[in-house]
Amino acid sequence: MLIRRLFSMNPLCSPCPLWPTSNDFEVTLQFPVGDRILELAPFPLPRLDVVIDEWLAEQLARDFRPLEIVRRFVCYPQYFHDVTSCNMYFHSTPIEEFLWRTKWCKKCAKCVFLFACFSAFLPKKEVVDIFGADLYARKKLLPLFKRILGIEGFKPLDCVGEPEEMILAMHYAARRKEYFSGPAMQLFEKHFPPDYGFGEIARKVLTDVKLI
Repeated sequence: MLIRRLFSMNPLCSPCPLWPTSNDFEVTLQFPVGDRILELAPFPLPRLDVVIDEWLAEQLARDFRPLEIVRRFVCYPQYFHDVTSCNMYFHSTPIEEFLWRTKWCKKCAKCVFLFACFSAFLPKKEVVDIFGADLYARKKLLPLFKRILGIEGFKPLDCVGEPEEMILAMHYAARRKEYFSGPAMQLFEKHFPPDYGFGEIARKVLTDVKLI
């Protein structure tokens, strides 16, 4: 789990009593249940009466893009079903949670972006198991894919990565040949041919391109 300086308008949305209430910090890939954090964290967590060291917050994830954070997170499969970044989940009703079956609503911009990030580094079966659906196959999500990819419109106001991160994530997913029939992947391959320059994007977005 990472604590990072908040670079967006999104407030701390995890209902966890352990973190400062200031909007200056957020929990990246927020855990929705505060008590569960105590079990998952690999180090003692600060309480409200403890000031989080600014140096620690900045050093943990200061230079990491969301795609890089996911690349590192997938090394810990034991946490796949304890994490979410879906804003709608934190405001969902018990009935909605039951119907979704996962901690992802599968229809917002953050779900679309994070699905792409996870699909870059994990087999399709694992990604679908985490999210509860193949979002590349949902035609109604194409408007969101277009906006996050920078094809048309403006980037959603949700805390999603830049278009270059989405492009790189879908490029890695496309190489697996597991999503080729999905509308979103067909859209991607139409606008971003093999010679697009993915290597340059990777050097800009990821910390160690040699590992990919």
